[in-house]
Order: sequence, then C-alpha cells, then structure tokens
Amino acid sequence: MRKTTKRVSPRWRAALACLSVAALASAGCTDVPGVVILTPIHGEFTTAASINVTGIVINVDAGDAEVLVNGVSVPIDGMGGFDTNVTLDPDAVFNPIDVKLTDTSNGFHTQARVTVIAGDSIADGAYSLESIALRINDSGLDTLEGIVADLVGFDPADLVPLGTEVLDDCVVRDPLFGLCLGTARVTIESPAPSASGFGISMDSMTNFVAADVLVTDLEIHLEIDGTGLVPNCGLDIEATTTDIFGDYALDPDAVDPTTIDVNQLPGVAVVFGNFDYQLFDLCDAPIIGDIIQLFLPDIEDVFSDGFLEFLQDPDGGGPLDAPIADAIETALLGIEISGPIGESLGVLLQTPMFDVPEDTNGLTIGTDTSVTATVGTGPGECDAPPGSPDLLASYHVDEAFPSFGALTPGGLPYELGICISTSAFNQLLRAQIECGLLQIELTEFDLGTGPLPLTTGLLALFIPELGAFPPNSPVLLKIKPTLAPVLTGDPGPAGELAELRLGHLELELRDITPGVEEPLLVIAIDFKAGLELLVDDATDQLAPTITQIDPADVTVAIIDNLIQTDEATLQAVLPTLLTVALPQLGASLGAFPVPSFLDLELDPVEISRSGQFMSIFANLTVPLLDNGNMEDTLDAPADAQGWNGDLFAITGAENGVAALNGASMLRFDATTPGGAAAGPDAEVSQVVDLSAYAGQIATGTTTLQTTAFFNRVDAGPNTDSMFQINIEALDGGLSVIASAGDSLLSDGDVGTWEDHIAGLLLPPATASARITLVASENVLDDAASPEFDGHYADNARAKIMPPLSPVNGDMEDTGDLPGDAAAWEGDPFSIVAAENGVTPHAGSSMLRFDTTGVGGPGSDSAANLFQDVDVTEYASLIATGNANINVRGFFNRVDVDAQTDTQFLFVILARDAGGTNLANIFAPYFTDADPGTWEQHQTTLALPVGTVAVRITLVAFENVFNDLVAPEFDGHYVDDVTLWVAP
Repeated sequence: MRKTTKRVSPRWRAALACLSVAALASAGCTDVPGVVILTPIHGEFTTAASINVTGIVINVDAGDAEVLVNGVSVPIDGMGGFDTNVTLDPDAVFNPIDVKLTDTSNGFHTQARVTVIAGDSIADGAYSLESIALRINDSGLDTLEGIVADLVGFDPADLVPLGTEVLDDCVVRDPLFGLCLGTARVTIESPAPSASGFGISMDSMTNFVAADVLVTDLEIHLEIDGTGLVPNCGLDIEATTTDIFGDYALDPDAVDPTTIDVNQLPGVAVVFGNFDYQLFDLCDAPIIGDIIQLFLPDIEDVFSDGFLEFLQDPDGGGPLDAPIADAIETALLGIEISGPIGESLGVLLQTPMFDVPEDTNGLTIGTDTSVTATVGTGPGECDAPPGSPDLLASYHVDEAFPSFGALTPGGLPYELGICISTSAFNQLLRAQIECGLLQIELTEFDLGTGPLPLTTGLLALFIPELGAFPPNSPVLLKIKPTLAPVLTGDPGPAGELAELRLGHLELELRDITPGVEEPLLVIAIDFKAGLELLVDDATDQLAPTITQIDPADVTVAIIDNLIQTDEATLQAVLPTLLTVALPQLGASLGAFPVPSFLDLELDPVEISRSGQFMSIFANLTVPLLDNGNMEDTLDAPADAQGWNGDLFAITGAENGVAALNGASMLRFDATTPGGAAAGPDAEVSQVVDLSAYAGQIATGTTTLQTTAFFNRVDAGPNTDSMFQINIEALDGGLSVIASAGDSLLSDGDVGTWEDHIAGLLLPPATASARITLVASENVLDDAASPEFDGHYADNARAKIMPPLSPVNGDMEDTGDLPGDAAAWEGDPFSIVAAENGVTPHAGSSMLRFDTTGVGGPGSDSAANLFQDVDVTEYASLIATGNANINVRGFFNRVDVDAQTDTQFLFVILARDAGGTNLANIFAPYFTDADPGTWEQHQTTLALPVGTVAVRITLVAFENVFNDLVAPEFDGHYVDDVTLWVAP
C-alpha cells in the first residue's frame, strides 16, 4: 500500500492558509485576502446526495467579503466562516466545489477548489470482488491438450519396468481333483514396454473437466517361466489403443487461491482396444497355446490395474495429485494474469481466485482484484516523480460477473477470453496515477499542422494577455493529475467501449525564463471522452486510447491567474483548444501486456463487452519462433533447439539492462560461433516451418511480419548501435527465393527497449522462412573479445498476418445489392453469371457495372463501387511508415461499337480513426476489346502512420461517350478483387 505523504487535518488547514495565497504578493500573507475550504477534502468519495461545504476567509473584513460556492452566494459569519450544502451529481462522478472570494472594497478576487467524487469506492489495498474473468473455451482446452500431455511425462516403461512380475500362479489344473498341472511366472522383459503415441483430450463439462488419455500401439514383451505342462517361452502383447477415461474438478487452492487445485474424481477407467498377443517357441504349439489362453485375460487385467495404479491420486485428499491432475495444474500455472501486468506497470496486482466454474462450453477462472503502488526504486516499486498524488481509494462500479458461451458477444468463435470489471480497471488507473501516469511537460504543441514550439506568441492567439510578452518567449505547459481518471461503466459518448472521466487535471503555464518562479496561469479541467482498447500485435500489449473529445464535454476552472486573463474568454476558448491536446494523453495512459498463457501467443478476435466487463477474446496459437521470449536458458548456439548461429547467451538482468518480460533475454557475444573475430555482424537465426499456411501463401498476398525488441549499453564513442531483423523466404529445398530486412539505430538508453519490425511478402512457393536477429558492429569492428559492450534482444515474434479480404471480393455472393450495407456499396450494379460472351474470371459470378447514378443513367461519367477495409491488425507495421496497401482485380468488357467505354480505375483512400483522408491514389486502366480475356490491374498506396482503414473504390469510367440513357455501359465487369499489406 502506497504511503509516502502525511495528510494535513482540516483544523490545521486554516493555520496554513496563507501558504496557499502568499505567492500572489511579495509582501506577506497578512496583506492578501484568501479563502480556504475546510471540508470536504479534495478527492473525497461519498454516496450521499449532497455534501457539507465549510471554509473561512482571511485578510478581509467579513462585511466586505462576498463568497460564491459553485456560483451561489453564501453568508459569512463574524469570524469569516461559511457553511453550506452542495447537491451532488452522481452521473458526473467528479463534482467540483468552486469557492470564489471577492473583496468588495477593492474588487480583488481569488478562488479555491476541491473536487468530490460522487460514488462508491474501493479503499487502497482492498479488493474489487469478482472483477476479473479468464475464460478458456472448450476449443482453447483443445489447444492445451498437447502441452498437458507433455507435462504428464507418460512412459509405459515407468508403469511396468523391466523385471516386473505380472503373474505367478497355477494356470493348468486337473479337472477331477484340482491338482496343479502347470504354473506360470510371467515377467516384463527387454525391450521395455513402449507406445507410438500418447495424447490427452480435454472437454469441459458441467462442474468438471473430462480428460481422456489415448495411448496408441502399446507393446509389451513378456517371458513365461513355466512348470509342469507350461513351458518356458516368450510372449508379445500389444494393444492398438488404450483409452483412460477420467474426470477432474477444478477449484481455487485452499492454501494459495492464486493457483488452481485440480483433483481427480473417482471412476477412472482403462479400456484396451485390440488387445492381442503373439507366442514364441513352445508356447506356439496348439495345446500349449490353449493353456496360455487361460491366463491371458489375467494379464490384461494386470496391465489395466497398472495403469490405474499409476493414474490414481496417491494420497486421496492429501497434497499430492494424480499425474493427469498435476499436469493440468501445471499447465494452468502457465496462465500469468497478475505478474506481467503488475511488473509492466510497476504496481502490485493481486488476483486471488474465488471460483473456477466449468460448463459444457468451457471453464472460467474468476478472481478478485487488488492493485497497490509502492513508491521506491526496489523490485515491484515505481519511481514516481515528485508531486504524484497519494490516493486513498478508487472509483467502484457494481457490475455482475459475466457468463460465457461458445461465441463472443459479436458472434465469433474464440478460445480465450480475458475480462476485467470497471472497478478493477479503475484500481489500475489509480495505482498508475500514484506512479506518475499523465504527468507531462510540453514545450511544443500540435494544432493539427505539426508540432510547434510553445511560445507566448503562439498562446497569445488564445490568451491575449500573453501578447504583452516578447512573442518568442518559450513557455512550459505542465500537466499534473490530482485525481485518478475513472471509467464510469457506461459506453463512451460516441458508443466507444467505455466512458472515461477525469476530474481536476491541473495545467500550469510557466515562463521558463530564469528567475521566474510562479506560474503565469493555473487551471483545472474536467472532461469526459470515449476510451477504446487496442491490441498492439507487435508488442502484445493492450493500449488504452482516448478518442476525439467534444468541446462541450470539457470544463475549465481557473485556480491562479497571475496574468489576469479574462476568465470568461478563457473558459470559452480553452475547451476547443484542449480537445486537440487531450487525445494525446491516451498515449500516456500506460499500455500493459496481454496476460501470457504458457508459451502460446494470443491472436485477438474481438474487443468488446461481455455483460458489463471489458473483454478481449482471442485464439491461442503456437509461436512460429522457438524461444522467442528468450526464457529457455538452455538455448545455445548450434544445439538445433531454438536460436542458432554466432555466439550468444541467454542471461538475466545485467549491465543495467533488465529483460523486457520474464526473467531472461538474449545477449549477442561474438560475430562467429567460436568467439571474437573480424566481421561486422553477430547473427542468430532459426528456420520456421510455414506449411500450415500453404493455402494462404499460395495466393501471393501473404505477409510474414517479424518483431523483436533490442537494448544496449552505452560504453562510449566506440559502442556499436545498430541492430537488424532479416527475413528470408525458403522453398521446399531451403533455397532463398525472397528476402527483406530492416535496421535500427538504437538509443543507448538501458532503461528502455526499442521495438523493431520487418516484413516480407512471401512468394507462393514459400515453404519456410529463416528469421535472423543481428547485432552489427557499425561503429568499430572489434576483432578481440568483447566485441559487444552489452547488446540484447528479447520478445522476438514471427507472425503470418491475417489476410485482408474485402467482403464479396470474389463476387460470388449473388445476394450482394447496392444499399444493403453488406459488401459493395455505391452506384447500381449486379452480380451476374456468364453473359455477353464474358465468363467469370473464377467461380460462377462476376460484378457488372450498371449505371452512374443511384436513380439510373445520369450525367455523371463514372460508376463507383466502394468498400471500407479495416487494417488495424497491421497497426504496428503501419506505425513504422513502411507499409503499403496493394489492390489487385481483374477487369473485362465487351466491344459493341466505337462509343464503348474502355477505362476502369482503382481509387484507394487511407483514413485515420476520425475518418479523415490521409493519402490517396487514382490508378486508371485501359482495357482491350477481347471479352475472352480478363486483364489484371494492380496498384499500391503507401499507408501513412495513423491509418486504420482503407477505402477501395472500383470505377467504370465513361471515357469515350457519356451516355445519358440506359444502357450506360455495354457490358463492363470486375472480378476477384484482393488486397494485402506488405512492406
């Protein structure tokens, strides 16, 4: 719990009042009128409908004092005190108490302000109950099956080791007298028992998980030591399948509720399929074979019992677990909710579980949440800047714990859902504010035309009083939160995922001329905005983003006004100005990592609300790169297990550099596998199999994107600074058929990791790819050790980017109509089969341009059809400034007469989140007169940073004759429109 400042009690506030106004005059506290609010205290929470406001005026005669509380005049007693009640608005959450004092004898006025938070709260260190849900759908359990199977460590030789006696009994008796005529002692002999496969199938059921084990091709070699009628001989037994059926209950661990306790339920069963045998030596004789048949069923029972003995819980309700239960527990321990998020934000995040309910669609891990911040420089502490507030509570919204089905709220299948309540998210925001979030100092400002130096001349456009200063005087705008922003639990003003409110955000305008101590102006702003959560696919971080703000949702209160600007004018102008600046705060809200799930990567499917909880739904994918997170400390050059190449090491924190995530990172050591030598590059690489994506790659529109994070020390002017990512596309014979790469000049700040992205458009023949991380000796090519002063890589990730598929791009949806908002929109068109001698390029349908106007033929010379395509999944690549959108389509037309038009066009528009066009290209194409051939047209547009959507427009242009009556087009067609993003 964060405790760094001592709070001042209300009775001492009056005694200290002069300190709040002394800065206004160089004389002394006794010369300056002032007003002090005694109650309530700033940031106080209350669920009451109103609140009592008390205070005192100083250095002014009571008869000359006029006090307004939120604009309402209140009486003053003979001692200068005032006492009134203010009604609170719970919908606004932040309720400012503005007290203005005017000395009527001279017109001097001053003010004080505190903000009350109307609503329920969670005390610092307390828990938001039932506030995080981690949902694992049945399909997600399917993805986990291989991991759980590996954790079981199943080996038939361990069940029945060599020498194990499986039978020692009389197996042949005299039918009349019962005398024993032959005994058999049967033992396991070399080679040891084996199986060709072992797997686990997990299915969520009501109140338990069924985990069924399948062992294939079980082989057991036996030696029969017989007496009497039973000879000595060999016996091989095999079972094509061995099914082990078991059910398991999942609950929070009674001792450590941050982990799951998995217990095997009674009723485990073993069923052999095709349990068969083969006899050798004398045992193969007909009569002896009949004798052997007498005890074979016993052997099957023995092995069944052996499996059951291995799979049972060794101590019942004790601390030990059955092997399958223990493996499931271990797999679920790989789910990291609190650790990565807490470490990333520098806060202590605790998420004890309260329940693990199972149903037929999946299982849900439900947790309570507590988030606290401790200021300091030690592990788990945050190095908060001076002036960071110490907040006693966070805003609480009572929300029902969500329920889940097989699909997302948007109707999409998914494997994993991570859901957080408003209350828990507000705890995160409070702790981040205590750690310095949103404390910003601006020396330049962007009015929409690019950053400009912040000067008195620039600001005089909005604050005329600053015109008295030299116009080029630099000023500093200091932003300082005094309260934590809150999510209200409602959607944003424009339907965004959430509504964000922030109260009493202080802005100080300071003249940075040496010797000027006091701020020129101090204001407090309150605003509300929409909040969206976006996943950065390069960093696997969830990034809160503030959307555009309506000036009507911004209020401004002046606290200190040294330049005596007109308050009414300032309050009228500032909201519009601030709507330009406030969305930039979204970048400061503090992204945090998506919780890790073993070594699997999360492929986001949807970000929405599940019930009232904000949720991210994703699928689980096996990483293309082995040990991309650099956590396998056994990884070494030339071991063929992960990274290979020049000398490197997997190391923990050192040289002032800590791993980006987890405990380890990769250190580049030399430019050869054997150590230091002449040569500029240290390379580590691995080949990734892309056969699973063969169908997508064959389209020629598939991009492989690789991201890695780099860091280095700065040991002086000879320290090398360059890193690289190289990608090579390999065919089935491992020959290079395409390559791409990009370099990074790193900054030398050991406290920050820099992410770098490279991409390659894969040729259709690509079977695999080689990913190479490089540290380059771009400054000094050392030939002796150490070649690198401390150069590191972490969190490398290779990803086949999802295809961009325009809806009905193949024109096979014959139900697509203009105006249905389903696919292609714009002027009238038809989806048709072969006609006019034109056969679809592929499939059975194509699109025909019909007229240039919605109502029919008109004077317009172009028929336009458009569609918007979301490209946010490529945000990381677009952010590098190196992304291109490529559009390809096939066009055809008839040739009726000399007035038949011949021109088509592609028009591509790149748009930002607000719908503003950032870039465009018009690409015309003139077709031939042969309806038997389709002509391919392709164009490319470089996507500016900030692009989130691309509008694709298909155009048939009346370039020869502008018909005003039907038919405007003699027969003009388009088919098979595809898009892809590539560097």
